[in-house]
This record gives sequence, C-alpha cells and structure tokens, in this order.
Amino acid sequence: MSYRVLSPGSRFGRLLVLAEGPLLPRKGESPIHSWRCLCDCGTEITVPTVRLVAKQTKSCGCLKRDRSRETMYALHKKRRLLAKRKLLLSEANRPIVYATPPQERSK
Repeated sequence: MSYRVLSPGSRFGRLLVLAEGPLLPRKGESPIHSWRCLCDCGTEITVPTVRLVAKQTKSCGCLKRDRSRETMYALHKKRRLLAKRKLLLSEANRPIVYATPPQERSK
C-alpha cells in the first residue's frame, strides 16, 4: 500500500496534516516517512505515516488529557450522588418519633 496517497489537508482525529515531514531513521532498516501535523489544540507534531493510517495517533496527547478529565469529573459526580443517596437512605431508616400529646395537668 502506498502511503503517498496522504496529502496536506487530510484529517486524522484531531490532527490536520500540514506537510510531509522528515524521514525517521530505524536501526538496520529503511527510514519511515512522517508527516507534520497540527492538532486542534494548536500543537504541531511529527507523526509516522504508519501511525496515521492505522489510526494509532489521533492527537498530540490532548485527547488523553481531556478524556481523563471527563472521567475524573464523572467519578466525582457519581461519588456525590452515592453520598447523597446514602444520606437519604439513612434518614429513611430512622425511627419516626411522633409528638406525644401533653398530659393533663392535675388541679
């Protein structure tokens, strides 16, 4: 498969391909073609062609950070709801104390 079909302007996840990048050396093998990409967050990175085509690289790393923030927010929200539920259940299990009528005063 020829990786030359990639062209500037192609989009892979949050990455926008700007131009062909440098050849990346490998030990004892032919070098890997790469592409300079611009992430939606504004960071410019160089990505090997193979990683773009295989969809292994979707951002500069900001996607992972954003997902971890969303996960942490969801966990925090879940913990708050569970604490509230526990409080409500503990209040529901309390015995109900009715007011007793006042005793008649002796005259």
